[in-house]
Amino acid sequence: MQKPKEIHIPKRIVLYKGFTETNTKDAETIYIKHMPYKGKWVTGFYLAKPKNRKKKNFLEANHYIRNFADGKDYKIIPETLCQKTGYRYNGTNQIIDEFDIIYDSHNDYTFMVVCDECGGVPNCERYGYIGFHLVGADEKTRDVMESGVRDDILYWIDKVVYIGNYFTGHFEEEK
Repeated sequence: MQKPKEIHIPKRIVLYKGFTETNTKDAETIYIKHMPYKGKWVTGFYLAKPKNRKKKNFLEANHYIRNFADGKDYKIIPETLCQKTGYRYNGTNQIIDEFDIIYDSHNDYTFMVVCDECGGVPNCERYGYIGFHLVGADEKTRDVMESGVRDDILYWIDKVVYIGNYFTGHFEEEK
């Protein structure tokens, strides 16, 4: 009798969400650079398919999410690609996503979840790693973060509530 093949199971499956344009009755509106788009959010695996298959240039690619609910590939607006953190808001099943806007009512802080360089010391050159952390989503929160308020997502996870995401119009970044 042959020994069954060993199956490699990844330790972590990285999921994404992106916005696909549709004209369905239940379409939601998001804003990118103040321009409205109607459609829906889809969750799954990220795919980049080159526009010209012979050149295989991924810088000029169509961007898709392969939705694991129905197995279909949905073309997304590239700017809306958000990585799922794998963390859940306290007491809910909602997964925290990159670009979520979250609010701490106790301190009146508003944060945005981002994935980039983190783990550094405030007001110093940033050292550390690439990962999920928080940035101030309003002027007050940015100011207190400059003075040393923690930016690690796990510290705040039980203290915050979801209020929207960067694209829903609940938040406009100040330039």
